[in-house]
Amino acid sequence: MKLKKLIALILTAGMALAIIAPQASAAPKEITILIRMMDMQDQWFRSELIPKAEKALDVKINVATFNKLSDIETMVKLEREAGKKSIALVKTEQSEIVPMVKLGNVMALDEIVSADQVAKDAKDYTATALAGGTVDGKLYYIPRKMETNVFLYLESKVEDAL
Repeated sequence: MKLKKLIALILTAGMALAIIAPQASAAPKEITILIRMMDMQDQWFRSELIPKAEKALDVKINVATFNKLSDIETMVKLEREAGKKSIALVKTEQSEIVPMVKLGNVMALDEIVSADQVAKDAKDYTATALAGGTVDGKLYYIPRKMETNVFLYLESKVEDAL
């Protein structure tokens, strides 16, 4: 299932590149994915998912790691200045999406695929998840997961421990 989601994301990114690239007549043969993950996740992503996606999509996938939002901005700027358009996907935290949208570094999903395709893909997600990926009324991404961070404790146990 994870491979199918990754392939879907890469295909969407590939379509975006085909739309915006000067040589839009052919799908890209090489793309770049920017990620920031814990070391073990990064290793698994590169060793397990990327080779399978490359084979299934017949595309070379370069994976680059970034440490902070400004790294993405720099990578995108350098790529634009070089006339390249290979960055197809950025795996990052939800909080970093809005700044990237505001800088013009992310395309809305309906600019990449048809509104019908966006609606079809979005039907499996909750309104809350979709709202998290919406900026200024446009859907830019669908979160991979939703998390609730909660800290629960029994006051009596804390008192006992102190």
